[in-house]
Formats: sequence, C-alpha cells, structure tokens
Amino acid sequence: MGGASVRGACRQLQRWRRLVVAALTDSAVAVLELMTPAWASWSFTEVHEQAGLAYEHRYDQPTVADWSAGGVAAGDYDRDGWIDLYVVRGDAGPNLLFRNRGDGTFEERGEAAGIAIRGARSVGPVFADFDGDGWLDLFVPALLCENKVSYCDGVRAPRVGAVKLFRNRGDGTFADITEGSGLRFTRDSFSAAGATTTSTVTSISS
Repeated sequence: MGGASVRGACRQLQRWRRLVVAALTDSAVAVLELMTPAWASWSFTEVHEQAGLAYEHRYDQPTVADWSAGGVAAGDYDRDGWIDLYVVRGDAGPNLLFRNRGDGTFEERGEAAGIAIRGARSVGPVFADFDGDGWLDLFVPALLCENKVSYCDGVRAPRVGAVKLFRNRGDGTFADITEGSGLRFTRDSFSAAGATTTSTVTSISS
C-alpha cells in the first residue's frame, strides 16, 4: 500500500508539473506576442508599374565611376504630407520628379517643376531645406570628369554646370540658384547629405 501511494503521488506531481509548464508556456507566448512589434508581420508586394514609377537608368558606355552613380531623393517637396521621389537617369534621359498623389500612385512633374536636368551625369540627389524657409530644396551632385574616373587628369577640364542647387519656390516649382550659391566642384561627387539643426540647414557632398 505504501508503494502504491508513493507511485500515485508521483503521477499526480507529474500531472501538476505538466499543467504548470503548459501554463507558463502559454503566458510566455502571450507576452512575446504583446512585445512583438507590428512590423514583424509586414510583407511587401512589387507595385512600381501600378504606381507609375516605371523608368530607366543607364549609361551608354559605363566605366568605373558610372558603376557607382545613380540615386534617388525622397522628400515631401510640396508639403502635402506624402513622400515624393526625384530620380537620376544617366544617359537614359532627363531626371524625373515623381509627385506622390497620396493614393498609391505618382505623377511625373520634373519638367513642370524645372528640375528635369539633361546632359549631366547626375548622382546621389538629396532634398534639404538649406535656406530654412520650410520648403525642401534640391541638391544634385554629378560626375564631372570626362575621363570617367573619380578625379580629373589635369588635361581635360571638369564639366562646369553639371552640379545643381535648386531652391523650392513653394508653388511646385524650383529655381536654379547654382551660379550664385558659391558652390564650385572640380571633382566627381557621388552622394550628398542634408542635416537640419535648430537654426540652420547644411548640405555636404562627397
């Protein structure tokens, strides 16, 4: 009788242990679900054509520097609450400005906005409010050297006027203020960054 009682008590303890483990497991799973951020279940679907973002970027005779070129600037240039896109295209055609309609689609406004740069090997554009007026301006670096490496060889001069700084007029258009800005480049620029402080906005290219 004593042995049977002990075996019965052991089985009871094992049942209780399984119940406790199951309860703890359920609690742990519930806590993890509460702690798991919503983005952990995100997924993506390719919709660039439906969104109106079909365009080409290419170089007719790509060389060393060209392989590092390209780029897209993202920012709400018209302050409607939706992120717009400015893309460079190499030799494929003028640069493009895609205005976000807010319904999952974009319309191309580069020509109308005055920033459809042609004939320049633009790279790494960036939106930044450099004059602090509340409107995002646009800085567009470029590859300048005709020998198509990251430096000019002293024989062929850099292409003047390829780097551009545009001021946002606040009416959907931009003014080219490169000439009076004091910006002078004699080497290739592959990217740019915009930094906002409490009183000033600066643009840095590299």
